[in-house]
Amino acid sequence: MNQKSNKMLAAEISTRNRIVNYAPVASTRGDKVKIYRYGFDRISTEYHNLLESEQHPLRKAVIRYEWARFILTHLEEYAGDRELLKRSANALAITAYLDAKHILTEAEERLRKVRERLHRAEKRAGINRKEQTSQTSKGLTAQQKQEIDGLRYDLKLCCKHQNDMLAICPDRMFMSIKRLAENVSGNNK
Repeated sequence: MNQKSNKMLAAEISTRNRIVNYAPVASTRGDKVKIYRYGFDRISTEYHNLLESEQHPLRKAVIRYEWARFILTHLEEYAGDRELLKRSANALAITAYLDAKHILTEAEERLRKVRERLHRAEKRAGINRKEQTSQTSKGLTAQQKQEIDGLRYDLKLCCKHQNDMLAICPDRMFMSIKRLAENVSGNNK
């Protein structure tokens, strides 16, 4: 009747029946939360691994932004060296903004150049852009048709690339990245 129950939580037992102790990541005192250094280190390691495994440069910029935002949001609750962590977050935010700006500007510039080349080619061929009928290719030489079709295909690819970039980093996210970078660089002065 007075038997002791020796039940353990599933998270505390590994597959080899060894007890695994988990240290708390944060503690609370009243309405304040204090995040321990190893909690930040663990989360930072996860962001770092995510950043290293990602191949797409714009996604890397978004991950840097999210990492910087996490650090700056929880900086006051951090129990370790806040100044070092703040400088790291500032560098992440500025790098994320510069990378995102460069990639998105490059995609927009490429799209603009292809549109201009297509417009010039159609103007040389005598195609009026306002008249979008099936007769636009009549009276063109094979070389003109091939050039215009190639430029239209390039335009289609550039539009798809631009849409892919905007799916990864929409305008509202880019503006958030920009605001964070401006706030960080404004605080450093």
